Amino acid sequence: MMEQKDPAPRVTTLEVAKGGRGGRRRAAYDRDWTQGSIARNVLLLAWPMVAGSIVNQFDMIVDMVWVARLGVRSVAGVAVAGNLVQVLNSARMGLTTGQRAMVSRAVGADDIEAANYSTAQAFLLNLVYVTLTIVAGVILAEPLMRLMGVEAEVARQGANYMRIMMFSQAAMSFRTMGDAAMQSSGDSMTPAKIITVIRGLHIILAPFLIFGWGFLPRLEVSGAALANTITQILGAAIAIWVLASGHTRLRMKLTWRFNLSIIWEMIRIGFPASINSAERSIARAFITRILATFGTYGVAAHSIAARVDHLAELMSQGMGQAAGVLVGQNLGAGRPDRSYRSAWTAMGFGALASLIMGIGVVWKAEAIVRIFNSDPELVRMTSTYVRIMSASFVFMCGSTVFSQALNGAGDTIPPMVVSIASLWGVDLPLAYVIPRITGWGVYGIAVAAVAASTVRVILYICFFQWGKWKEKKIRIGRGEQVVSAGHGGRIG
Repeated sequence: MMEQKDPAPRVTTLEVAKGGRGGRRRAAYDRDWTQGSIARNVLLLAWPMVAGSIVNQFDMIVDMVWVARLGVRSVAGVAVAGNLVQVLNSARMGLTTGQRAMVSRAVGADDIEAANYSTAQAFLLNLVYVTLTIVAGVILAEPLMRLMGVEAEVARQGANYMRIMMFSQAAMSFRTMGDAAMQSSGDSMTPAKIITVIRGLHIILAPFLIFGWGFLPRLEVSGAALANTITQILGAAIAIWVLASGHTRLRMKLTWRFNLSIIWEMIRIGFPASINSAERSIARAFITRILATFGTYGVAAHSIAARVDHLAELMSQGMGQAAGVLVGQNLGAGRPDRSYRSAWTAMGFGALASLIMGIGVVWKAEAIVRIFNSDPELVRMTSTYVRIMSASFVFMCGSTVFSQALNGAGDTIPPMVVSIASLWGVDLPLAYVIPRITGWGVYGIAVAAVAASTVRVILYICFFQWGKWKEKKIRIGRGEQVVSAGHGGRIG
Protein backbone atom coordinates (compact mmCIF):
# COMPACT_ATOMS: atom_id res chain seq x y z
CA MET A 1 0.00 0.00 0.00
CA MET A 2 1.43 3.39 -0.99
CA GLU A 3 2.14 5.82 1.83
CA GLN A 4 -0.22 8.80 1.90
CA LYS A 5 1.61 12.03 1.13
CA ASP A 6 1.16 15.13 3.18
CA PRO A 7 -1.26 17.63 1.68
CA ALA A 8 -0.28 21.23 1.09
CA PRO A 9 0.59 23.03 4.34
CA ARG A 10 -2.40 24.48 6.18
CA VAL A 11 -2.67 28.11 7.18
CA THR A 12 -4.17 27.89 10.65
CA THR A 13 -6.37 30.39 12.42
CA LEU A 14 -3.52 31.08 14.82
CA GLU A 15 -1.21 32.00 11.94
CA VAL A 16 -3.84 34.25 10.38
CA ALA A 17 -4.23 36.04 13.70
CA LYS A 18 -0.46 36.52 13.87
CA GLY A 19 -0.04 37.70 10.31
CA GLY A 20 0.13 34.49 8.30
CA ARG A 21 3.25 32.53 7.44
CA GLY A 22 5.23 35.62 6.45
CA GLY A 23 6.48 38.34 8.74
CA ARG A 24 8.14 37.62 12.04
CA ARG A 25 9.62 34.25 12.88
CA ARG A 26 7.00 31.99 14.42
CA ALA A 27 7.50 30.60 17.91
CA ALA A 28 8.21 26.88 18.04
CA TYR A 29 4.77 26.15 19.49
CA ASP A 30 3.09 27.75 16.43
CA ARG A 31 4.30 24.81 14.35
CA ASP A 32 1.66 22.75 12.55
CA TRP A 33 2.36 19.33 14.09
CA THR A 34 0.10 17.57 11.56
CA GLN A 35 2.57 18.29 8.73
CA GLY A 36 6.21 17.47 7.97
CA SER A 37 8.56 14.76 9.18
CA ILE A 38 6.99 12.54 11.84
CA ALA A 39 10.35 11.63 13.40
CA ARG A 40 11.29 15.31 13.60
CA ASN A 41 7.92 16.22 15.14
CA VAL A 42 8.28 13.48 17.74
CA LEU A 43 11.76 14.61 18.73
CA LEU A 44 10.91 18.34 18.76
CA LEU A 45 7.90 17.75 20.99
CA ALA A 46 9.52 15.13 23.19
CA TRP A 47 12.89 16.62 24.08
CA PRO A 48 11.55 19.47 26.27
CA MET A 49 9.25 16.94 27.98
CA VAL A 50 12.19 14.63 28.59
CA ALA A 51 14.32 17.54 29.83
CA GLY A 52 11.55 18.65 32.19
CA SER A 53 11.14 15.10 33.44
CA ILE A 54 14.89 14.80 34.05
CA VAL A 55 14.87 17.98 36.13
CA ASN A 56 11.77 16.77 37.99
CA GLN A 57 13.21 13.34 38.74
CA PHE A 58 16.62 14.75 39.66
CA ASP A 59 14.90 16.97 42.20
CA MET A 60 12.91 14.02 43.58
CA ILE A 61 16.11 12.00 43.89
CA VAL A 62 17.87 14.86 45.69
CA ASP A 63 14.82 15.14 47.95
CA MET A 64 15.05 11.43 48.78
CA VAL A 65 18.80 11.74 49.37
CA TRP A 66 18.15 14.46 51.97
CA VAL A 67 15.34 12.43 53.58
CA ALA A 68 17.57 9.34 53.63
CA ARG A 69 20.02 11.28 55.81
CA LEU A 70 17.28 11.27 58.48
CA GLY A 71 17.27 7.46 58.58
CA VAL A 72 15.56 4.40 57.14
CA ARG A 73 12.28 5.10 59.00
CA SER A 74 12.02 8.53 57.39
CA VAL A 75 12.55 7.02 53.93
CA ALA A 76 9.86 4.41 54.60
CA GLY A 77 7.43 6.99 56.02
CA VAL A 78 7.80 9.29 53.02
CA ALA A 79 7.46 6.35 50.60
CA VAL A 80 4.24 5.03 52.16
CA ALA A 81 2.71 8.50 52.59
CA GLY A 82 3.60 9.36 48.99
CA ASN A 83 1.67 6.32 47.76
CA LEU A 84 -1.36 7.31 49.83
CA VAL A 85 -1.26 10.87 48.49
CA GLN A 86 -1.27 9.41 44.97
CA VAL A 87 -4.36 7.33 45.81
CA LEU A 88 -6.27 10.40 46.99
CA ASN A 89 -5.20 12.39 43.92
CA SER A 90 -5.63 9.61 41.37
CA ALA A 91 -8.83 11.01 39.82
CA ARG A 92 -6.93 14.17 38.85
CA MET A 93 -4.90 12.12 36.39
CA GLY A 94 -8.13 11.18 34.64
CA LEU A 95 -9.27 14.79 34.42
CA THR A 96 -5.91 15.73 32.91
CA THR A 97 -6.23 12.91 30.38
CA GLY A 98 -9.66 14.14 29.30
CA GLN A 99 -8.34 17.68 29.01
CA ARG A 100 -5.34 16.58 26.93
CA ALA A 101 -7.52 14.63 24.49
CA MET A 102 -9.96 17.52 24.03
CA VAL A 103 -7.32 20.24 23.63
CA SER A 104 -5.13 18.30 21.20
CA ARG A 105 -8.12 17.27 19.09
CA ALA A 106 -9.39 20.88 18.99
CA VAL A 107 -5.98 22.26 18.00
CA GLY A 108 -5.64 19.61 15.30
CA ALA A 109 -9.06 20.64 13.97
CA ASP A 110 -7.83 24.28 13.97
CA ASP A 111 -10.31 25.38 16.66
CA ILE A 112 -8.15 27.33 19.12
CA GLU A 113 -11.20 28.92 20.74
CA ALA A 114 -12.53 25.47 21.68
CA ALA A 115 -9.12 24.52 23.12
CA ASN A 116 -9.09 27.69 25.24
CA TYR A 117 -12.62 27.07 26.48
CA SER A 118 -11.92 23.43 27.38
CA THR A 119 -8.87 24.56 29.37
CA ALA A 120 -10.95 27.07 31.35
CA GLN A 121 -13.49 24.38 32.20
CA ALA A 122 -10.68 22.06 33.30
CA PHE A 123 -9.54 24.80 35.70
CA LEU A 124 -12.98 24.94 37.34
CA LEU A 125 -13.29 21.19 37.61
CA ASN A 126 -9.80 20.98 39.12
CA LEU A 127 -10.71 23.61 41.73
CA VAL A 128 -13.60 21.51 43.00
CA TYR A 129 -11.55 18.33 43.05
CA VAL A 130 -8.52 19.65 44.95
CA THR A 131 -10.76 21.17 47.64
CA LEU A 132 -12.29 17.77 48.35
CA THR A 133 -8.96 15.92 48.36
CA ILE A 134 -7.30 18.37 50.77
CA VAL A 135 -10.08 17.87 53.31
CA ALA A 136 -9.97 14.08 52.93
CA GLY A 137 -6.17 13.86 53.10
CA VAL A 138 -5.75 16.02 56.19
CA ILE A 139 -8.44 14.14 58.13
CA LEU A 140 -7.46 10.61 57.06
CA ALA A 141 -3.64 10.89 57.09
CA GLU A 142 -2.96 9.12 60.39
CA PRO A 143 -5.63 6.37 60.09
CA LEU A 144 -4.42 5.53 56.59
CA MET A 145 -0.79 5.31 57.67
CA ARG A 146 -1.72 2.96 60.52
CA LEU A 147 -3.74 0.87 58.09
CA MET A 148 -0.60 0.22 56.06
CA GLY A 149 0.84 -1.80 58.95
CA VAL A 150 4.12 0.10 59.27
CA GLU A 151 6.00 0.81 62.51
CA ALA A 152 4.54 3.49 64.81
CA GLU A 153 7.39 5.94 64.16
CA VAL A 154 7.11 5.42 60.39
CA ALA A 155 3.36 6.08 60.63
CA ARG A 156 3.90 9.27 62.67
CA GLN A 157 6.45 10.74 60.27
CA GLY A 158 4.44 9.67 57.25
CA ALA A 159 1.22 11.27 58.53
CA ASN A 160 2.94 14.62 59.13
CA TYR A 161 4.44 14.47 55.65
CA MET A 162 1.12 13.49 54.06
CA ARG A 163 -0.93 16.33 55.58
CA ILE A 164 1.40 18.99 54.19
CA MET A 165 1.79 17.19 50.85
CA MET A 166 -1.96 17.37 50.23
CA PHE A 167 -1.57 21.13 49.77
CA SER A 168 1.46 20.56 47.54
CA GLN A 169 -0.56 18.13 45.42
CA ALA A 170 -3.39 20.67 45.13
CA ALA A 171 -1.00 23.28 43.75
CA MET A 172 0.63 20.70 41.50
CA SER A 173 -2.81 19.86 40.10
CA PHE A 174 -3.17 23.39 38.76
CA ARG A 175 0.36 23.36 37.38
CA THR A 176 -0.26 20.00 35.74
CA MET A 177 -3.47 21.34 34.23
CA GLY A 178 -1.53 24.24 32.74
CA ASP A 179 1.23 21.93 31.49
CA ALA A 180 -1.34 19.61 29.89
CA ALA A 181 -3.02 22.49 28.05
CA MET A 182 0.26 23.88 26.73
CA GLN A 183 1.73 20.52 25.74
CA SER A 184 -1.47 19.36 24.03
CA SER A 185 -1.52 22.56 21.98
CA GLY A 186 2.05 21.84 20.83
CA ASP A 187 4.01 23.98 23.31
CA SER A 188 6.23 21.61 25.28
CA MET A 189 8.96 24.18 25.89
CA THR A 190 7.13 26.49 28.33
CA PRO A 191 6.20 23.71 30.81
CA ALA A 192 9.84 22.55 30.73
CA LYS A 193 10.98 26.06 31.67
CA ILE A 194 8.46 26.26 34.52
CA ILE A 195 9.49 22.90 36.00
CA THR A 196 13.16 23.87 35.74
CA VAL A 197 12.57 27.07 37.72
CA ILE A 198 10.51 25.56 40.51
CA ARG A 199 12.57 22.38 40.87
CA GLY A 200 15.78 24.38 40.96
CA LEU A 201 14.32 26.48 43.76
CA HIS A 202 13.20 23.34 45.57
CA ILE A 203 16.68 21.80 45.47
CA ILE A 204 18.00 24.93 47.21
CA LEU A 205 15.15 25.28 49.72
CA ALA A 206 14.62 21.65 50.82
CA PRO A 207 17.78 21.07 52.92
CA PHE A 208 17.27 24.38 54.76
CA LEU A 209 13.80 23.27 55.89
CA ILE A 210 14.68 19.60 56.47
CA PHE A 211 17.83 20.18 58.57
CA GLY A 212 17.16 23.68 59.90
CA TRP A 213 20.07 25.37 58.19
CA GLY A 214 20.61 29.06 58.90
CA PHE A 215 17.81 30.72 60.85
CA LEU A 216 15.15 28.15 59.78
CA PRO A 217 13.80 25.46 62.16
CA ARG A 218 14.63 21.77 61.68
CA LEU A 219 11.41 20.25 60.31
CA GLU A 220 12.76 16.92 58.98
CA VAL A 221 10.21 15.10 56.74
CA SER A 222 7.70 17.91 57.27
CA GLY A 223 10.32 20.30 55.89
CA ALA A 224 10.60 18.18 52.75
CA ALA A 225 6.83 18.42 52.27
CA LEU A 226 6.76 22.16 53.00
CA ALA A 227 9.50 22.86 50.44
CA ASN A 228 7.45 20.94 47.87
CA THR A 229 4.34 22.93 48.73
CA ILE A 230 6.00 26.35 48.43
CA THR A 231 7.56 25.61 45.04
CA GLN A 232 4.45 23.92 43.63
CA ILE A 233 2.35 26.99 44.51
CA LEU A 234 4.86 29.11 42.61
CA GLY A 235 4.69 26.73 39.64
CA ALA A 236 0.90 26.80 39.57
CA ALA A 237 0.88 30.61 39.64
CA ILE A 238 3.34 30.82 36.73
CA ALA A 239 1.43 28.26 34.62
CA ILE A 240 -1.92 30.01 35.11
CA TRP A 241 -0.36 33.40 34.33
CA VAL A 242 1.22 32.09 31.12
CA LEU A 243 -2.12 30.65 29.95
CA ALA A 244 -4.19 33.69 30.95
CA SER A 245 -1.77 36.19 29.39
CA GLY A 246 -1.36 34.34 26.08
CA HIS A 247 2.40 33.74 26.40
CA THR A 248 1.84 30.37 24.74
CA ARG A 249 -0.28 28.99 21.90
CA LEU A 250 -3.47 29.21 23.98
CA ARG A 251 -5.05 32.10 25.87
CA MET A 252 -7.33 30.89 28.63
CA LYS A 253 -10.11 33.24 29.71
CA LEU A 254 -10.93 32.41 33.30
CA THR A 255 -14.62 31.93 34.01
CA TRP A 256 -16.70 30.88 37.01
CA ARG A 257 -19.51 29.49 34.84
CA PHE A 258 -19.60 25.71 34.49
CA ASN A 259 -20.42 24.30 31.05
CA LEU A 260 -21.89 20.92 31.96
CA SER A 261 -21.63 19.46 28.45
CA ILE A 262 -17.89 20.19 28.25
CA ILE A 263 -17.28 19.02 31.80
CA TRP A 264 -19.25 15.84 31.14
CA GLU A 265 -17.19 15.17 28.01
CA MET A 266 -14.00 15.66 30.00
CA ILE A 267 -15.26 13.30 32.71
CA ARG A 268 -16.49 10.77 30.15
CA ILE A 269 -13.06 10.60 28.55
CA GLY A 270 -11.15 10.90 31.78
CA PHE A 271 -13.17 8.58 34.06
CA PRO A 272 -11.57 5.34 32.79
CA ALA A 273 -8.17 7.02 33.16
CA SER A 274 -9.12 8.01 36.73
CA ILE A 275 -10.07 4.42 37.49
CA ASN A 276 -6.79 3.36 35.91
CA SER A 277 -4.80 5.77 38.05
CA ALA A 278 -6.76 4.93 41.21
CA GLU A 279 -6.43 1.17 40.87
CA ARG A 280 -2.70 1.51 40.15
CA SER A 281 -2.28 3.65 43.27
CA ILE A 282 -4.34 1.20 45.33
CA ALA A 283 -2.33 -1.72 43.93
CA ARG A 284 0.88 0.07 44.94
CA ALA A 285 -0.57 0.50 48.43
CA PHE A 286 -1.26 -3.25 48.59
CA ILE A 287 2.28 -3.97 47.41
CA THR A 288 3.57 -1.60 50.10
CA ARG A 289 1.52 -3.62 52.61
CA ILE A 290 3.19 -6.81 51.34
CA LEU A 291 6.59 -5.09 51.51
CA ALA A 292 5.95 -4.20 55.15
CA THR A 293 6.18 -7.91 55.98
CA PHE A 294 9.85 -7.78 54.93
CA GLY A 295 10.60 -5.00 57.40
CA THR A 296 11.70 -1.41 57.07
CA TYR A 297 14.65 -2.36 54.86
CA GLY A 298 12.29 -3.99 52.37
CA VAL A 299 10.11 -0.87 52.16
CA ALA A 300 13.15 1.40 51.84
CA ALA A 301 14.73 -0.80 49.14
CA HIS A 302 11.53 -0.73 47.10
CA SER A 303 11.26 3.06 47.54
CA ILE A 304 14.79 3.69 46.26
CA ALA A 305 14.33 1.19 43.43
CA ALA A 306 11.16 3.03 42.44
CA ARG A 307 13.16 6.26 42.13
CA VAL A 308 15.65 4.50 39.84
CA ASP A 309 12.73 3.07 37.86
CA HIS A 310 11.27 6.53 37.36
CA LEU A 311 14.63 7.80 36.17
CA ALA A 312 14.79 4.99 33.61
CA GLU A 313 11.32 5.90 32.38
CA LEU A 314 12.14 9.51 31.58
CA MET A 315 12.66 9.02 27.85
CA SER A 316 9.60 6.77 27.65
CA GLN A 317 7.42 9.37 29.38
CA GLY A 318 8.56 12.12 27.04
CA MET A 319 8.04 9.96 23.97
CA GLY A 320 4.66 8.81 25.27
CA GLN A 321 3.44 12.36 25.89
CA ALA A 322 4.65 13.43 22.44
CA ALA A 323 2.86 10.45 20.90
CA GLY A 324 -0.36 11.39 22.71
CA VAL A 325 -0.23 14.99 21.43
CA LEU A 326 0.55 13.93 17.85
CA VAL A 327 -2.14 11.23 17.84
CA GLY A 328 -4.75 13.71 19.09
CA GLN A 329 -3.81 16.56 16.76
CA ASN A 330 -3.54 14.34 13.69
CA LEU A 331 -6.92 12.75 14.43
CA GLY A 332 -8.35 16.28 14.72
CA ALA A 333 -6.85 17.10 11.32
CA GLY A 334 -8.31 13.92 9.80
CA ARG A 335 -4.92 12.15 9.54
CA PRO A 336 -5.19 8.82 11.43
CA ASP A 337 -2.37 7.42 9.28
CA ARG A 338 0.04 9.96 10.78
CA SER A 339 -1.32 9.24 14.25
CA TYR A 340 -0.44 5.56 13.85
CA ARG A 341 3.06 6.24 12.53
CA SER A 342 3.73 8.85 15.23
CA ALA A 343 3.07 6.32 18.00
CA TRP A 344 5.35 3.66 16.53
CA THR A 345 8.10 6.22 15.86
CA ALA A 346 7.96 7.36 19.48
CA MET A 347 8.09 3.72 20.58
CA GLY A 348 11.26 3.13 18.57
CA PHE A 349 13.10 6.11 20.08
CA GLY A 350 11.95 5.27 23.60
CA ALA A 351 12.83 1.57 23.39
CA LEU A 352 16.39 2.35 22.31
CA ALA A 353 16.89 4.77 25.20
CA SER A 354 15.33 2.31 27.69
CA LEU A 355 17.66 -0.47 26.56
CA ILE A 356 20.70 1.75 27.11
CA MET A 357 19.40 2.75 30.56
CA GLY A 358 18.84 -0.89 31.50
CA ILE A 359 22.42 -1.81 30.62
CA GLY A 360 23.70 1.13 32.68
CA VAL A 361 21.65 0.14 35.75
CA VAL A 362 22.89 -3.47 35.63
CA TRP A 363 26.49 -2.26 35.31
CA LYS A 364 26.46 0.39 38.07
CA ALA A 365 23.66 -0.68 40.42
CA GLU A 366 25.64 -0.39 43.68
CA ALA A 367 27.03 3.03 42.79
CA ILE A 368 23.54 4.29 41.96
CA VAL A 369 22.07 3.02 45.24
CA ARG A 370 24.88 4.58 47.32
CA ILE A 371 23.77 8.00 46.05
CA PHE A 372 20.71 7.55 48.27
CA ASN A 373 22.14 5.70 51.26
CA SER A 374 25.40 3.92 52.05
CA ASP A 375 23.98 1.45 54.58
CA PRO A 376 25.64 -1.83 53.43
CA GLU A 377 22.55 -3.99 53.90
CA LEU A 378 20.32 -1.48 52.09
CA VAL A 379 22.86 -1.19 49.23
CA ARG A 380 23.05 -4.97 48.87
CA MET A 381 19.28 -5.47 48.87
CA THR A 382 18.41 -2.52 46.63
CA SER A 383 21.10 -3.13 44.01
CA THR A 384 19.82 -6.66 43.42
CA TYR A 385 16.25 -5.34 43.33
CA VAL A 386 17.00 -2.70 40.66
CA ARG A 387 18.95 -5.20 38.54
CA ILE A 388 15.87 -7.42 38.40
CA MET A 389 13.63 -4.44 37.58
CA SER A 390 15.92 -3.34 34.74
CA ALA A 391 14.71 -6.35 32.71
CA SER A 392 11.37 -4.57 32.32
CA PHE A 393 12.61 -1.17 31.11
CA VAL A 394 11.89 -1.75 27.40
CA PHE A 395 8.49 -3.31 28.23
CA MET A 396 7.61 -0.32 30.41
CA CYS A 397 8.52 1.96 27.51
CA GLY A 398 6.07 0.21 25.21
CA SER A 399 3.32 0.39 27.81
CA THR A 400 3.93 4.10 28.39
CA VAL A 401 3.97 5.08 24.71
CA PHE A 402 0.93 3.08 23.62
CA SER A 403 -1.15 3.95 26.66
CA GLN A 404 -0.45 7.67 26.04
CA ALA A 405 -1.25 7.24 22.35
CA LEU A 406 -4.62 5.65 23.16
CA ASN A 407 -5.34 8.32 25.78
CA GLY A 408 -4.44 11.04 23.29
CA ALA A 409 -7.06 9.61 20.95
CA GLY A 410 -9.63 9.76 23.76
CA ASP A 411 -9.86 5.95 23.82
CA THR A 412 -9.24 5.54 27.54
CA ILE A 413 -11.06 2.26 28.20
CA PRO A 414 -8.36 -0.08 26.75
CA PRO A 415 -5.61 1.35 29.02
CA MET A 416 -7.90 0.86 32.00
CA VAL A 417 -8.60 -2.76 31.02
CA VAL A 418 -4.92 -3.51 30.40
CA SER A 419 -3.86 -1.97 33.70
CA ILE A 420 -6.47 -3.85 35.73
CA ALA A 421 -5.66 -7.15 34.02
CA SER A 422 -1.89 -6.84 34.43
CA LEU A 423 -1.82 -5.39 37.94
CA TRP A 424 -4.60 -7.32 39.64
CA GLY A 425 -4.38 -10.42 37.48
CA VAL A 426 -0.59 -10.76 37.36
CA ASP A 427 1.44 -8.35 39.49
CA LEU A 428 -0.38 -8.51 42.85
CA PRO A 429 -1.04 -12.28 42.87
CA LEU A 430 2.57 -13.03 41.92
CA ALA A 431 3.92 -10.46 44.43
CA TYR A 432 2.05 -12.35 47.14
CA VAL A 433 2.80 -15.89 45.95
CA ILE A 434 6.39 -15.80 44.63
CA PRO A 435 8.09 -14.78 47.91
CA ARG A 436 6.25 -17.57 49.72
CA ILE A 437 6.93 -20.43 47.34
CA THR A 438 10.47 -19.57 46.23
CA GLY A 439 12.18 -18.12 49.28
CA TRP A 440 13.26 -15.11 47.21
CA GLY A 441 11.84 -12.70 49.76
CA VAL A 442 11.50 -9.10 48.65
CA TYR A 443 13.05 -9.94 45.27
CA GLY A 444 9.92 -11.90 44.39
CA ILE A 445 8.04 -8.60 44.22
CA ALA A 446 10.48 -7.32 41.59
CA VAL A 447 10.09 -10.53 39.57
CA ALA A 448 6.30 -10.12 39.71
CA ALA A 449 6.63 -6.54 38.38
CA VAL A 450 8.73 -7.73 35.42
CA ALA A 451 6.16 -10.42 34.57
CA ALA A 452 3.32 -7.89 34.74
CA SER A 453 5.21 -5.45 32.50
CA THR A 454 5.65 -8.16 29.87
CA VAL A 455 1.94 -8.99 29.83
CA ARG A 456 1.01 -5.30 29.84
CA VAL A 457 2.97 -4.32 26.73
CA ILE A 458 1.61 -7.29 24.76
CA LEU A 459 -1.96 -6.26 25.56
CA TYR A 460 -1.30 -2.61 24.67
CA ILE A 461 0.12 -3.53 21.28
CA CYS A 462 -2.91 -5.73 20.57
CA PHE A 463 -5.34 -2.90 21.38
CA PHE A 464 -3.35 -0.35 19.40
CA GLN A 465 -3.08 -2.56 16.33
CA TRP A 466 -6.82 -3.28 16.50
CA GLY A 467 -7.29 0.38 15.54
CA LYS A 468 -10.67 1.20 17.12
CA TRP A 469 -9.07 4.31 18.62
CA LYS A 470 -9.08 5.88 15.12
CA GLU A 471 -12.89 6.06 15.24
CA LYS A 472 -13.22 7.95 18.54
CA LYS A 473 -15.31 11.15 18.40
CA ILE A 474 -14.76 14.00 20.85
CA ARG A 475 -17.11 16.90 21.55
CA ILE A 476 -15.28 20.22 21.87
CA GLY A 477 -16.08 23.91 22.38
CA ARG A 478 -19.20 25.67 23.60
CA GLY A 479 -21.64 24.14 21.17
CA GLU A 480 -22.17 20.77 19.56
CA GLN A 481 -18.96 20.44 17.57
CA VAL A 482 -17.72 16.89 17.28
CA VAL A 483 -14.22 16.08 16.02
CA SER A 484 -13.89 12.73 14.30
CA ALA A 485 -10.86 11.46 12.43
CA GLY A 486 -13.05 9.24 10.35
CA HIS A 487 -14.77 12.31 8.92
CA GLY A 488 -11.63 14.33 8.24
CA GLY A 489 -11.95 16.87 11.02
CA ARG A 490 -14.79 18.76 12.67
CA ILE A 491 -18.38 17.78 11.99
CA GLY A 492 -21.78 18.53 13.42
